[in-house]
Amino acid sequence: MLDIKKANKILDMILENEQFDGKIIIEHGENFCYFKQENLNNFKIAISNNFNFKNFKKYIKSYLLNFLDFNIDNTEINDIYEVFGLLHEVGHIYTYDNWYKEERERCYSNYKNKKYNSEYSAFIDYRSIPMEYNCDIFAINIIKKYKKELLLIMNNN
Repeated sequence: MLDIKKANKILDMILENEQFDGKIIIEHGENFCYFKQENLNNFKIAISNNFNFKNFKKYIKSYLLNFLDFNIDNTEINDIYEVFGLLHEVGHIYTYDNWYKEERERCYSNYKNKKYNSEYSAFIDYRSIPMEYNCDIFAINIIKKYKKELLLIMNNN
């Protein structure tokens, strides 16, 4: 299980190796998400062991394999879906300044206002939002770059 202690170890590993000028706090929440304090470079990440809908693992596995050529199950990292969720949220923080507020709002508004034929097509459209897509790429790159370290953190009790 990804708990606060392991999440902080993963975050510390990233912060030691990837330049970041700010503060990140990890806490438990209902869903994976991040929050930015106004006018400061301080963030909070909420982690969860509950995904907000039952098909999330099936959908993310299919999406990563079919759209990003990444087989998440081949990583051998325990609780990889939770680790991916954490790294995706860290990706939002690392890429936050790359997107103007208006552009972020427009992309998410377009997604929310669109009618979907299926839960999966809505999921794919959401993952295709540039901010979400870039965070998925960030998470994949961190998993590939630090697989050995992630195995040590997540697979040792």
